[in-house]
Amino acid sequence: MNSEQSLSIRAAWLAYVGGHTQEQIAKRLRVSRIKAQRLIAAATQNGLVKFFVEGVPADIQPGTEGRILQELIDQYREYQQAGIHESRDNLAKSFGCRAAIKTGQRLTVPEMRSLIDQLFAAEMPYVCPHGRPTIIKISVDELDKRFGRTS
Repeated sequence: MNSEQSLSIRAAWLAYVGGHTQEQIAKRLRVSRIKAQRLIAAATQNGLVKFFVEGVPADIQPGTEGRILQELIDQYREYQQAGIHESRDNLAKSFGCRAAIKTGQRLTVPEMRSLIDQLFAAEMPYVCPHGRPTIIKISVDELDKRFGRTS
């Protein structure tokens, strides 16, 4: 691989995964905006931009891998553009959201137990990566009220 191809790959990576504008890429690579545009186009046209997925986490449902990867990249871009998190932290949080159990998703008893075990093994089990609570405290009195069991 020559230096021009290497530069093309870096430009394409910054554009497609990093979500950078051509102007930002040009500045970072110390080339003109038009050169950055040409590098990105060359990488794409020459097949230098490819993804190889070596494995998929066990909790990803078969058949959803492509959609989840695209959502992960989109979420990563959103966070990066908003300047919310460091890159590695950003990627982990994005993946965590996409792999999370969704409302209405049915779980087996072993899956439920595993989920609780994983929750309490986490460094911070009380909130999701974005700060929303994962656990809430409801008193017995509150439960009674909600189920119409008050006297």
